[in-house]
Amino acid sequence: MPYQIAFTKKLEVAERGHYLSQACYGGDLVARELLPFLRANYPGVLLTQEKWGWHIFFKDDGAVLSIQILCDNLPAGAFRVIVVSRIRKTFFGSNVQDVAELKYLMGLVTPVIEDWAEEPCLITELTSVEN
Repeated sequence: MPYQIAFTKKLEVAERGHYLSQACYGGDLVARELLPFLRANYPGVLLTQEKWGWHIFFKDDGAVLSIQILCDNLPAGAFRVIVVSRIRKTFFGSNVQDVAELKYLMGLVTPVIEDWAEEPCLITELTSVEN
């Protein structure tokens, strides 16, 4: 199952011109907090900006693990982080699948966000993801 981690953290975003959309606002700052912990635990961690938000992804034991960072409301500091694991099913496709690596990743990411945001996160199990 994919998981959503919702939290609030007011961020100063001085230059909005390099963001592809409002959903991207401040996502790079959230990613900046997560990347040291992720890179210490996983090789080949990549970060990209998409129109829907920021995307961190890497492989672990055959699964592609994905962290999607979305800004819902920059002035309020409302963000969502969606954590997903996918298993390749064919040469071109993959299925969202709950794997043990996803639980480990949630255990790594959630405390980092809670410490940084200085508040508990709201964690929700999702039935599907769009990206």
